[in-house]
Amino acid sequence: MTHNGPSGDDSVADVNDGIPAWITWSALALVATFAHTLIDVHIGLWGESSDEMQLIQAANALSQAAVYGWWVVVVGLAVAGDRWALRSAFLLAAVNAALFHGLVAITVAPPPSSGFPFQDIAHVASLATGVVAALFIWRRLRTRQPAGRSYVFGVTAAVILVAQVMSGLTVALT
Repeated sequence: MTHNGPSGDDSVADVNDGIPAWITWSALALVATFAHTLIDVHIGLWGESSDEMQLIQAANALSQAAVYGWWVVVVGLAVAGDRWALRSAFLLAAVNAALFHGLVAITVAPPPSSGFPFQDIAHVASLATGVVAALFIWRRLRTRQPAGRSYVFGVTAAVILVAQVMSGLTVALT
């Protein structure tokens, strides 16, 4: 089944009654990375839970919230035909889901035993859904469409991802 979206493009296979595959897989990648984040918080990777939140814990929470909020914004704008927003969605799927929550989390350090098997499942799910979402978005980007509003969407995604890396490194080093 194919779907003619706002651009009239029908080259990307659709799933779930006409929802373009890139949207479905982007949502799955967002869910997988969010689950991974919740597991990390629950097992104490962001620091010990207490009545008081440390500054770095707040920075991590804010960077994660920024990623998820921006992800929703750019997918919505991309559905409306904005190519820069679609590029930003590609960055979030490829870098945040596949790389940060997937590949890096799997290869950098073994997960704590307190997270087994859920953290392992979240890492693999983030990697798989991030890669598939990025591939479907890449296919969508290869179609000919108007450019969209502004490069600011891609730049904003990059800034948010750099902030997330910096807060993650600070937690890892403390």
